[in-house]
Order: sequence, then structure tokens, then C-alpha cells
Amino acid sequence: MSADVDDFGFLEAWARAAGVNVHSPPSVENEGWFLGSALQLFDLDNLDVPNGSGGFVDTIWTRHLRVPPPNLYWEIHHELFHLIWTSGSFAVGQVASLVDQLSAMLDISRADMVLFTESEGLSRAVGGVRTLPGSLPFAIGGQPVGKYSKLFARSSEGIFPAADVVEFSWRGRVVTEVHLNLAHLAVAAGRVPTIYSMPSKRAVFDALDLPHSPPALMRSWRTLRMIALVDALRHASQSGVTFSATKAGHTFKQLAKFLAYDLIVTRRVERVADLDLPPDVLQFVCVEIARTQDLDVVHAASLDPDFRRGTLGVSDDQLQVADGSAVDAPLAPPADGARYFTDLPLLGPLQDDALAAEFSRITLGKSKERSKG
Repeated sequence: MSADVDDFGFLEAWARAAGVNVHSPPSVENEGWFLGSALQLFDLDNLDVPNGSGGFVDTIWTRHLRVPPPNLYWEIHHELFHLIWTSGSFAVGQVASLVDQLSAMLDISRADMVLFTESEGLSRAVGGVRTLPGSLPFAIGGQPVGKYSKLFARSSEGIFPAADVVEFSWRGRVVTEVHLNLAHLAVAAGRVPTIYSMPSKRAVFDALDLPHSPPALMRSWRTLRMIALVDALRHASQSGVTFSATKAGHTFKQLAKFLAYDLIVTRRVERVADLDLPPDVLQFVCVEIARTQDLDVVHAASLDPDFRRGTLGVSDDQLQVADGSAVDAPLAPPADGARYFTDLPLLGPLQDDALAAEFSRITLGKSKERSKG
């Protein structure tokens, strides 16, 4: 974990007082793979935590690495506080108590919270919180087993994601999960303008002379990805991940390559030494920068693409950076409504009807994506 957890010690304190078994932060590498979900830490078939289990968890999620960031919530390394219970109605009461704690410690009035849920028990438990009908399906192994409820904070600036609550059935047990993204909470509470101003990422701003204002950050999606890449590489290295033959090691190398390409495209190659990267990562990035800048693009482009990629190790991304066709572009607010829940802050302080319409639009879009997949 990074310095980002320093302002969230109250979560551990609440959990201990509530009788939750608080575990130490696990490694971000799990059996040779990056930990992409906190649920991977548990043997669901034998899970028995009626009083709850929880703690800070780091995840590294890279499925969207090639997708340009759509908004100011795009990150690779996620710092979470995760909770899980196998106790049905008792867990719902614990979730309500946690919402009370979030309201008090983050100075967010319960009247300024909005919960989308289809859980009657949860709706009754979170008194004072505005509840609206809506949820998302939750699946394990492609099989729907439960539903997500989504908690948001409303301010004069917009609607901000705050927490996910998952209720699902597994092997005859009712399981309740809570996911709290620390950066999302800090933004929702107005402590930082964007997730990129969290303590773990501030050094990148200093090294690259970046502004913290959201409009300025939205001018370059590659700059946002660079911030996220440096954060992920630093944390993975601190957790012991190296350029190895494991899946995590391969992904680690991919992250470093993308950082090299983004430094070239944004014309910040000379600042690479200022990023405070681990020595092995810095060396790798510098070598990849040199390989890309020295690439014979005419020859590489003339080769069979499969041969170029597989035998020479020159990816399409690297070739596009080398020949100057790789693009950078500003982020644009969604023109036809929100596609992601993290788009909602861009739409301003929506009233209930408009917010419900956007929620429905997002869930419908996600449903269509699942049906295609």
C-alpha cells in the first residue's frame, strides 16, 4: 500500500470495532498473476466469515490498457478497502453502519448520498440516504449469481462514485461484499480534484510539471496513462514483481513498454530519469525508448505483420510510435450521455430523474457488451 491509505485509517478502526477480522494487505501478485480482484483472495467454496473479513487490498487491472482513458478515473493500480461477510441480514446492518462512518469521516451528508439498489433490506437499513431503483448483475465464471448496488455522493459539482455493494448467493450462502476505492472516496469528499492528485501519484506531477486541474489534465489521454503506468510500475516493483516469465512479469514488461511509448509521443523522453522508477524499470524503459526511436520503420512496415510481431518483437503500437502515426488526443465529455459510472461527474449535479436515466443508460450499455462477449 502507498501513502494513499494514511487518510483512511478510520476504515480499519471501524472494521475492528465492528468485529470484522482485519487482514494485512496481501501481495499484488497472486500465484504468478496480478491480483485483479479482491475476491480472488478467497476460497468461496469454503468461505465462512459471518462477522466479516476485510482490509486494504491493492489490485492491478490491465484489461483496458490499450483503451484510451475515457475520463479522469482511469487507472491501473487500484487501492481498495474490501469487506466480505457470509451472514445475510447481519451484513446489511454492517453496511449501514459503514455508510454512517463514511458520512461522518468524509463529511458527506447522508442526504447527499444516492444509492441505486434493488435490495429491500439495504434500502431500509441506510436511513436518510436517497435510494433509487437500479442495480447491475454480478457474475462469477460468466454465471450471474447476484447484483451490485452503487453508492454515489452528490455535490454542487456533480455525482461521484463512492462505493459498490455486492450481494450474491454461493453454495447456499448469502455473501455480501463492499468495495471502496480510496481515490474515488477522496474525490467524492472533495479532498482532491481528481484521482491523479492522490499522494502516490503526486511525484509524477512534479517530475513532468503537470497541472492538477481537471480541464488541463483532459488535454492528453497519454499523459493520464503515463501517470497510471508509473504508479502501477512502482507499486508492482515494491511488491516484488520483476521482468520474469510469469504472467505478472510479462504484464509488468508490457506496462514498461507503454510508458516508453507515451513518453515519446508526449515528447517527455528527457524526463524519464525524474520519474523515480526502480533501477531495473528505468533501464528497461530507456532501452525500449532507444529501440523505438532507432527502429527502421520502412523496413519494419514492409515485413509480414505476424513475422514482425512474433519474430522481431515489434508490436503495432511500437511501429506506430516510431513512424509518428501514434495519436494523442484530449478527453471529451460524453456527447450522448454517460457510458461509464465514472462519466457521471462530467455531467454536473444531475437531479434524480436525470441521474436515473443515466444509470439506466449505463446498465443497458453494459448488458449489450456482455451479450456480445
